[in-house]
Amino acid sequence: MMHIHLTEEDYWEMNKFAMFKLYGKGMLIAVCVLPVAITIIFRQLDFSWVQAIIAAVLCSTFANGMTYIRTKRKIKKLARESKGILGDHQLEISEQEIRWSNDMTSGATQWKGLESFNETKNYFFIFINKASAHVIPKRSFESQAEEVQFAEQVRTYMKTAHHNT
Repeated sequence: MMHIHLTEEDYWEMNKFAMFKLYGKGMLIAVCVLPVAITIIFRQLDFSWVQAIIAAVLCSTFANGMTYIRTKRKIKKLARESKGILGDHQLEISEQEIRWSNDMTSGATQWKGLESFNETKNYFFIFINKASAHVIPKRSFESQAEEVQFAEQVRTYMKTAHHNT
């Protein structure tokens, strides 16, 4: 059984990963379209190309930065105010299922019922659906060998379960 301590930052990292996974192309398009639209607006107001481009870069950087900061604050607030998200969790994997528990709840999910397994530099995410996941910070492992073994087990169990369905 693994013991995991989840922080606001851990919860934010999972949500950020899920947002980019779900909306990555749309977010990229929005980030690119905004400066173009602002440039066009400033050009229509008789600003020079240089002025319009500078204004567009500044405005879109501010707007996108504020959106990022507000989203991060809201997600961290949600984590703080929701019972059972932050704090100590236990996670156990077997060939049949993944089991989890904390001081508020416990449960199990068969491997075939899970969406995906993803890895970043600092985390493993076992997605239950497109927007919710078990967050496993790599700091929860005592060694890199344990990390590798865990990842291999999860990938094997998920592949076997999805292959048999």
